[in-house]
Amino acid sequence: MARYAVIGAGIAGLSAAWELERAGHDVVVFEAAREIGGKLKRSRVRGLAFPLEDGADAFLARVPDALELCAEIGIDELVHPATSQAWVWSEERLNPLPKAQLLGLPTDLEELASSGLLSPEGVARAAEDLDSDAPPLTDDVSVGELVRSRLGDEVCDHLVEPLLGGINGGEADGLSVQACAPQIWACATRGGSLIRAAAEVKARTAPSDAPVFAAPAEGMASLPRQLADHLRSEIRFGTRTPPLTASPDGVHVGDGDFAGVVVATPADVAGTLVAGLAPDAASVLRATEFASVVMVTVVARSDAVDHPLDGSGVVVARDAGLSITACSFGSSKWEHWDDGRNVVFRISLGHDGDPVDWSTHSNEDLTAVALADLERLLGVPVPTVGVRVGRWARSFPQYRPGHLDRTAQVRAALDAAGPIAVAGMSYDGIGVPACIRSGRTAARHLLG
Repeated sequence: MARYAVIGAGIAGLSAAWELERAGHDVVVFEAAREIGGKLKRSRVRGLAFPLEDGADAFLARVPDALELCAEIGIDELVHPATSQAWVWSEERLNPLPKAQLLGLPTDLEELASSGLLSPEGVARAAEDLDSDAPPLTDDVSVGELVRSRLGDEVCDHLVEPLLGGINGGEADGLSVQACAPQIWACATRGGSLIRAAAEVKARTAPSDAPVFAAPAEGMASLPRQLADHLRSEIRFGTRTPPLTASPDGVHVGDGDFAGVVVATPADVAGTLVAGLAPDAASVLRATEFASVVMVTVVARSDAVDHPLDGSGVVVARDAGLSITACSFGSSKWEHWDDGRNVVFRISLGHDGDPVDWSTHSNEDLTAVALADLERLLGVPVPTVGVRVGRWARSFPQYRPGHLDRTAQVRAALDAAGPIAVAGMSYDGIGVPACIRSGRTAARHLLG
């Protein structure tokens, strides 16, 4: 039995600790905050008798990592969105998000045309891709560079970017296609038409009644909480860990020596921690760029909002003239958020490249901007019962082209420096399943 350290008690760090413990080892978790969970939190909003998620409200259920972890720690009751319909705000109206698409790549041009998302010229430009003889893509480029060159600006601006930008807090022109849109990357590496390749992927994927998203019935914040309850690890709260140093037994962390350490912090923090042992890795980590996002949660009386609120919500095209990037119809999306009296909206502001840093604005200003855009979306006034403002300053790492190669270089440099592994959303994906997988993989790497 050895003793390992984990720095960071978000879902990635706790998953690493879980994996190390399952292998029979002791773990000490260092957490700078006073609570576990990172971005997976819940809090109250005036007007509701129950708390709502501050961050992610679900995880992707069609990849196994979060489902497997839930099963391992006894989270048996999962809930799923009540609807899969979504909308895109473009050209001053709500347009249905086409069903026939792969991360925004259209696979049915007739449905695309009928959605109203693109002009006739935009549809015709996308159709040119059907005759493409483009060679297989071999070098990572931005999502925007690829999609604009092959299907035109309108597909990128009105379909691909609203979807990917909302997930990553970024702009298509700055996001790595290899890291942020691996399905699109796989289509591009085949050569020829992206539309045809995407359609073949959709056709090969057997139709499934299984839900795309899931969440614990007690909310996403219950996942790290219940995971921590199953750990025997010591968790040291309020601990800002000094830079790591080498020790005869592995790595010196805080006031002790450990056989190895998983650094499950944002990349820039990780860069500071490993600077003395792996300066080349540290310089790459510190150069990681981040976007800030604000979430404004609005509760309103359902009988005062004269709009059907069909679907899970709206993503907003970047050229649509709004400040917000998305709006979730929370009480339509989740049956257990519908108390029969109120409707819930979760409104996102901020993205990479936004000229306004919304995270620095007052609650009053953010509420006013969010409500003004929401009322423009719906075309009706939204008299509020309660509002909650959540700030996620510098929280969304931006995966620039070449991200996967840089991450591999960082990990190789850390391997050479000692038993040090990095994990979390700065490296292997933004979503909860990706962070769980990242933490567990980092732990397994240390164990060899």
